[in-house]
Amino acid sequence: AAALLGRLDEALAKLTALLTKDPADQEGLVFRAEVLRLLGRPREASRDLDELLARAPDHPWALVNRALCSLALNDEASARRDYLRLAYGPKAARLAVERATMEGLLRGALREARGCRRSDPHVNYGWMRAAGVAPPRRRSSGVMLSPWFAARGA
Repeated sequence: AAALLGRLDEALAKLTALLTKDPADQEGLVFRAEVLRLLGRPREASRDLDELLARAPDHPWALVNRALCSLALNDEASARRDYLRLAYGPKAARLAVERATMEGLLRGALREARGCRRSDPHVNYGWMRAAGVAPPRRRSSGVMLSPWFAARGA
């Protein structure tokens, strides 16, 4: 809540305390990385995200934040790889996507998810419905954000 209210230093302290008790907490790692990214510390954020993605390689919010960290570090190739995986799935071909478009869609997903940073399929479909995105008729693993990206013209 502190992070979403813009109290980033407070959020960082609370998330670090949480992760001291439970270093494997996926939601905590994603939020701490997001807070670090918002504080202008993308390298530190990337470490948390890489750690999480080593255990949960399809975690959508880790991929979103890692792509934004990569953009902050001017590593467009890495950002594009994470973006294409989110928008088109793990076997995405190399597509041309402008940096501004990619960044806008990644930030838009974070905004429209309204603080959801869990990767559970039912949770992802829930916030997408609230954002006016119809989920696919057949539920997939739910870990990718492809329905949201498709609805936004990705």
